[in-house]
Amino acid sequence: MDWPAYSYTLLQEAVKLYWPAVTYNLLVYYTWLWNYKSNIPLDFNIKVKGVRLIGDSRGAAGLILSVIIGVFGAAITGSYLPFYAAVGAETGTITESFIKRRLGFKRGQHLIFLDEWDSILGATIFLMLATTVRTDVFIFTLVATFIGHNLFNKLIRPKMGE
Repeated sequence: MDWPAYSYTLLQEAVKLYWPAVTYNLLVYYTWLWNYKSNIPLDFNIKVKGVRLIGDSRGAAGLILSVIIGVFGAAITGSYLPFYAAVGAETGTITESFIKRRLGFKRGQHLIFLDEWDSILGATIFLMLATTVRTDVFIFTLVATFIGHNLFNKLIRPKMGE
């Protein structure tokens, strides 16, 4: 097997399927920083047994951003797949916040793997509604996302005043 060619093919396939999810994940962070105080929380501050459903981290700005990225991606590619990937990514992050609140995690507390993969898992579930997602491409994307997420948090986030 020609590993460089295979790796390049995996990269191409991952980018083709997941670029809207990755774009959403990067842009939602900047949107959150910019719009945090005025962002309308998606759970409208509703509490169950004294705990917020998803918390302040998931708001209307992220939901709107995922739809915009998805519609833009669908328009430029002529396919609904970018829409599924972007909206799935947002759904994954909302689900992750919901799970973390149920487990008693506070805002900003790290849950290994789920914090890195929430948007990719959500995007994959939505993409599977419309297309086949190859297992090797999915695993490659998980590994690349885990590495990229952790590099971002160590190298870029501290410089942003976080």
